[in-house]
Amino acid sequence: MKFQEKSYSPLDGHKYSINHVEFSPCGRMLASCSLDGTVVIWNTEDGCQAKSSFVNSGSGIRVCRWSPDGTKIATAGDDERTTLWNVDNMEELCVFRGHSDAVNAIAFTPDSCYLVTACNEGTWRLFDIVDNKNCAALIICGEAHDLGVQGCDFSPSSDFIYNRRININNDKHFYLLATGGQIDSMVKL
Repeated sequence: MKFQEKSYSPLDGHKYSINHVEFSPCGRMLASCSLDGTVVIWNTEDGCQAKSSFVNSGSGIRVCRWSPDGTKIATAGDDERTTLWNVDNMEELCVFRGHSDAVNAIAFTPDSCYLVTACNEGTWRLFDIVDNKNCAALIICGEAHDLGVQGCDFSPSSDFIYNRRININNDKHFYLLATGGQIDSMVKL
């Protein structure tokens, strides 16, 4: 196996450290976010900016994630908020609030209907992203991990028989969520 850096690499667009990078589901774009408060969407075929860089809030951005359907991107960070953006026009769709510490982990359900946000205080919240008019949390887990949730992700498959699963509004849609703790060193499903 061999790795070769692209001729147009490195990509230069941030002023401070980059906290997270993620390819779009189609692979033609790459999102990067930074402590400088910006997110840049790159074209992976030529290294140019595919979309204008945008500022979330001026606070450091810890994480940026694409929705599995590729139509939205979520950004979150030190301002204790998560912002949902329309990828086509980079319009702000919704701002999710409620955490009392930096949001450093976010994940979309495989069907791109829900978003979970997790933070350094040890909590996570689940939001409906189909209904952009209501930005209130549907579920709040107040004691997910001691002193912070470092990471979270949904299983790409929703057919599970596990005891601990998320059922939204009794609609028979089940999702398996994994969270990782900062201090407690545990993974919870």
